[in-house]
Amino acid sequence: MSDKKETWMDMEDKKIVYGQKSPDHERKITYNIDRCTGCGLCVKACPLRCIELAPMSEVATGVIDVPPIFIDHTVCGFCGICVGVCPFHSLKMEMDGEEFDIEEVGAKLIKDVEITEKCLPCRLCAKACPEEAIELVLEPIDRMDYIEGEIEEVEGEVEFNEDECVYCGLCEGLCDAIEVVWRDPTPDNPNPIEEIILHKDKCDFCKVCEVVCPKGRDCFKVDADITWKVKEFSPKGEIKVDKEKCVYCGTCEELCPFEGIIVHKPFEGDITVIEEKCDPEGCEACIKICPGRAFFVPKKESIHDQVPKIAVRKGSCNFCGACENACRLEIVCAKRDKMNVTDFPIRSNTNTWKRAFDLLVDGAEPFESYTFLQPPPVEEVEEKEEEVEYREVDESILEGIRAGIDSVLSELDKSKVRFQMERGEPEKVKKTLEKKK
Repeated sequence: MSDKKETWMDMEDKKIVYGQKSPDHERKITYNIDRCTGCGLCVKACPLRCIELAPMSEVATGVIDVPPIFIDHTVCGFCGICVGVCPFHSLKMEMDGEEFDIEEVGAKLIKDVEITEKCLPCRLCAKACPEEAIELVLEPIDRMDYIEGEIEEVEGEVEFNEDECVYCGLCEGLCDAIEVVWRDPTPDNPNPIEEIILHKDKCDFCKVCEVVCPKGRDCFKVDADITWKVKEFSPKGEIKVDKEKCVYCGTCEELCPFEGIIVHKPFEGDITVIEEKCDPEGCEACIKICPGRAFFVPKKESIHDQVPKIAVRKGSCNFCGACENACRLEIVCAKRDKMNVTDFPIRSNTNTWKRAFDLLVDGAEPFESYTFLQPPPVEEVEEKEEEVEYREVDESILEGIRAGIDSVLSELDKSKVRFQMERGEPEKVKKTLEKKK
């Protein structure tokens, strides 16, 4: 029986399936294009160097529409290291038709979201998640369930102290007097609540808001002599996290005022930007590629304000490095000081796995210093030398062509032209370039 391995590639929706079939097993690696951010960790770790990163600046800004990575399946050893280092579940592996945990053959990055006993739960994290990976299952809150007796007409005063509000959203729908105004979270302000409006003229001073609000009378304060009793409140429900969608950015943990959710990120590190060299107009590659939406252009309150050209909210960064790959000016640096990884099993290729993971952390030895698996030998084909007749080229013509190319490249590097390209205005770009002729 032949021990030759057959490889193949197929497309399923927005997924690319790579396969390898041998007499003993059939392996598949499924690449989910939509889940891939172009972080390049698989490129760094691949022992056979068969994964190539696309030009991420152009991918991030939409200049080209291609997958962020390319895998040469004819060279791939289907070892599974790329699956183990992927933080976003964009790569999965099957053996003989069944998906299996990569820990069975190697290791994987540790990334998890933990819901602690301090979680109420409330509405905040579910509304703020940039990937809609958090679902709140909460029983409806009926204020009448917390009142013993009948509400009678009384006189009183009610105040809402917004400075004490934690924006949990539990008061939403409690009564006609409280209105919660939601907003779409933005990188510069991930809080999903715009404001909470208290309509004092609609309040009947039932005092249920005082027990529902986690901050109690520090937030809602009702002064009235009531004849009914208000029961203690505890929200009934749970928070569910879809770990296939989660990018472990940490936004939910950063916003939670109760330490009710903890994000275990795959890396610890830092991110720096040489913002004075940044020109975000017409680019915004880092903003568009970041899975945690950590980058933003600070807004000016007035024309006299001095604000950075670009800013990053480090609490929402998981240090994957997608932003670094996407920056054409090379002024973004995602530094990974430590990684969280499962134990490596004792196998014949354990050192290969360990060394591959080491490359994800800054300060690791260069690729060439490691002894990795070798790619399959390429069959040598004898090349026949052919005499090629070269014609003489007029150097003055070449100089003119080079000058023209340099002029065009110089114009393409300007923010105005890049902005026109991004907006899909080729005619305006053409006119701009023609003026330089």
